[in-house]
Amino acid sequence: MTSPQQPPITPLAATVLAVTLLGVAAIGSYAVIGLIRIYGDSRPAGQHQAIWHQPPQSALPSPSPTATKCLYLRADQEAVRQVPSTPEFDPNVDGRSMIAKLTTNLGTIVLKLDGAAAPCTVASFRHLAENGFYNRSTCHRLTDVRLWVLQCGDPGGNGMGGPGYEYADENLPTSGPYRRGVVAMANSGPDTNGSQFFISYRDNSLDPDYSVLGEVLSGLEIVDKVAAAGHDDRDDWGGGGKPKLRITIRSVTVAPA
Repeated sequence: MTSPQQPPITPLAATVLAVTLLGVAAIGSYAVIGLIRIYGDSRPAGQHQAIWHQPPQSALPSPSPTATKCLYLRADQEAVRQVPSTPEFDPNVDGRSMIAKLTTNLGTIVLKLDGAAAPCTVASFRHLAENGFYNRSTCHRLTDVRLWVLQCGDPGGNGMGGPGYEYADENLPTSGPYRRGVVAMANSGPDTNGSQFFISYRDNSLDPDYSVLGEVLSGLEIVDKVAAAGHDDRDDWGGGGKPKLRITIRSVTVAPA
């Protein structure tokens, strides 16, 4: 992965850089200068996926080829909430558009899931929803500096939890930003998708490392309200923190569009 073009280093910048590097040495591998991240599920040391903040582009994300089968592998981390077995991909259901309704304490958020472009991701989301995995889970992370997302999907509420399995990336954008309203999967590196997802409430210029699940059809104003209330600024994993306005997913239903 190449880094963005850097400006010349001035004497003042050199001093700041020296101090910053000392801080990085003291903290260890978790601090990376100029990086923003979206993590999901387990976050083992040395296996974090870095995301450079890139200039925005005009084109919309393009879908990846449709998968013909899905492989869900056991993750190193135990499930934060047990669900029966692993998802079973049904091409007659998961291979087409689906509607997911997230009933929260602040209202209902309706998503359109792109089963044609992300069938394995949709199959997993449907499986977790049908087995109550997302019920009574609080969205644990809000970011508002260089990255504008609300992250949900960990019943443990600390950003470390997952379903006990992981699966490959799909429907990665080939051009353009993660636009406002896009719903994508958080991860801890390539092909480590689990249960955590994020909703973009502004356009986000991220590297194309996050599987696009779908988009928000209605209820984005609820996310805007949560974002406007701010966060506690206590996230050690790349900025942001827990939303000050608590948003809890009470239940999730998924049905064909």
